[in-house]
Amino acid sequence: MRFREFAAALIILGAALTAGCPDGAGLGLPFAAIPDGTYAGSVDGFVEIWHWDELYQQGSGGGESAATFVNGAIVKDSGQDLQIGDVEDVDFGSFTATREVFDVQVGAGFYEVAYEVYAEWETVPMYGTEVITFTGNADGSVAMVDTLELTSLADYDGGAWTFYAETSGALSSVQGPVEEPEDPPFDILDLKSGKFVIGDATTR
Repeated sequence: MRFREFAAALIILGAALTAGCPDGAGLGLPFAAIPDGTYAGSVDGFVEIWHWDELYQQGSGGGESAATFVNGAIVKDSGQDLQIGDVEDVDFGSFTATREVFDVQVGAGFYEVAYEVYAEWETVPMYGTEVITFTGNADGSVAMVDTLELTSLADYDGGAWTFYAETSGALSSVQGPVEEPEDPPFDILDLKSGKFVIGDATTR
């Protein structure tokens, strides 16, 4: 897909986005949408994992992200807008997730997609939401904020585990395709054998 977030928190290392009532996207655009084109740049992120009211682990780091806009909305590799109900699966070994688009908003210099997320961390089933927001800046770049919140299912352990992750940065307009790095520098969901591992900071 054309929206890729190699740094991200979130079930991510690949994504895409639009649907619903896109406020005129593709219909003449009665507002100043984010201009067509590919945007890429550095992003920073952090994650916190809580067990009940105690901070279990946390970390932060940085990486790269990219997105391609057409008519104010991010498009998939197929060139089509992501639609409400579209589903995406990811597998990081000890962390797997399925996310389904449930809302998309397109406005003046603004784009937002929201997902329902079902995940499993080792043997812990989790559920939550992910929201990715893009806002046009005066200098022509696009600000991105990607937030993921997950809680373990009530019928598993009463919601004992909570994940909170956020990635943000400014993406600049680029020409031509954006290459995926061979080794993403920041995998915020690198969860092996129940341990949380992340670039420059880890606590327990």
